[in-house]
Amino acid sequence: MHSVNIKHCKHTMKTKIRTTNEIVSPIVALAFLLALTGQSSASTFVSGNVSGTWAKTGSPYVATGNLAVPSGQMLTIQPGVTLIIGQGLNMDVEGTISAVGTAAERIVIRGASSSLYWDKILVNYNGDAQSTFVNCNISDATNALQLNVSGSATMSPQIASCIFSNCLGSCVYGAANPVAQDSWPNLAGFLVNSKFLDSGRGIHLYNTGWPNSITMYASQGTINMTVANNLFQGLAWPGMWFDIGQPVQSTSNPKADNNIFLQCSTAVLKTGSSSYYNEEIAYNCLYNCPTNFVGYPPGIYGTICCQNARGTNCDLAYNIFQDPLFAETTNYTLAANSPCIDAGNPASAYLDTCFPPSQGTTVNDIGLYGGPYAGDWLTNAYNGVTNFALTAQRYIGVTINPSAAGHYRLDYTSDLVNGPWTQATNLTLLSTPFTWIDYQSPEIAQRFYRAVLLP
Repeated sequence: MHSVNIKHCKHTMKTKIRTTNEIVSPIVALAFLLALTGQSSASTFVSGNVSGTWAKTGSPYVATGNLAVPSGQMLTIQPGVTLIIGQGLNMDVEGTISAVGTAAERIVIRGASSSLYWDKILVNYNGDAQSTFVNCNISDATNALQLNVSGSATMSPQIASCIFSNCLGSCVYGAANPVAQDSWPNLAGFLVNSKFLDSGRGIHLYNTGWPNSITMYASQGTINMTVANNLFQGLAWPGMWFDIGQPVQSTSNPKADNNIFLQCSTAVLKTGSSSYYNEEIAYNCLYNCPTNFVGYPPGIYGTICCQNARGTNCDLAYNIFQDPLFAETTNYTLAANSPCIDAGNPASAYLDTCFPPSQGTTVNDIGLYGGPYAGDWLTNAYNGVTNFALTAQRYIGVTINPSAAGHYRLDYTSDLVNGPWTQATNLTLLSTPFTWIDYQSPEIAQRFYRAVLLP
């Protein structure tokens, strides 16, 4: 089992209000931008090199020129901050950006209006601290967030509980692209519990090799990012695009598990091929997409052949093709009878730990409210998180073989002869084995367990 390693970072506030002499754009353009945003002179105008801390008291921050975070420096955006980026402008992050909002005070990054698209936030990783985006609303971009690693380093961005919308191209583009010989860039990290709505593409992952005159491909880019428990809805192009460039000869293992693809023109696209590229596309729910899989041979993905643990028809990778049955379509919580409940990847790294919003047992719920980070949507359980590294934790797994499908009470005792029995939890089980995780047992006296079928 895994737990979240929470790391708090403290930075000295260095918010700077720029004067008109420092603004690159003409005064007329600035006045037009202010009129569109509805902001007054209380705004903080920024352009050029930025770092330090942007606090809510200085919000909104209005980008009147291209922004850059220099190598070796960090820009920290605090909860509740709004960043308005002018049309066609971008932010080039050579250092680190930490944009960690809360469920109550999300960070907003948007254009001056929904039709004036800014360009992108480009994060170029070169060995500085890893960048983080949590509880951010990012909209009105051409390509909202671009992650690039090109040297011999592993980039592990952490993106959780974000909402991407109204993006013309890709909401997130990630590339492991060697630009010189003898470089081995690797794009890893997590992208979890986020929404990708009404845009072009959701996530585009690209890697390639670098040829030279001695060996065919001396440098290789690898992709090992985990994309889990997200919602892709209303996308004009693919929700997930696995894009393999020149022949890749180094192992990549990207994962797309427990996601919902809804009303996307194509759910999953793969271009290029390599025997070293081993993507995992499993335990997803695909519904009302004209095309589910492109670039894959028939019989693997999308062909109904089996049933999952809940008895829902699925393909070989446990992808289901049923209406996810949302309770509502504002936060996209699952209805009590949703086929997505307990239908996700049952591996320990994906187990549900936040009840609510997760439902059913600890087996992952497909969609936004499954997995160990689901609580970030409705609570402040992970406020201040800037590092999602998974660390080992001891636990006891209790395997239950139910006599019949139904509701069970799980009890434990330290004295098998004399008791008493104490209730641990209630479970709804199918007629198949299920493993419940007891996190406390390794720290206390020996426990024995029983499962009682309830009327």
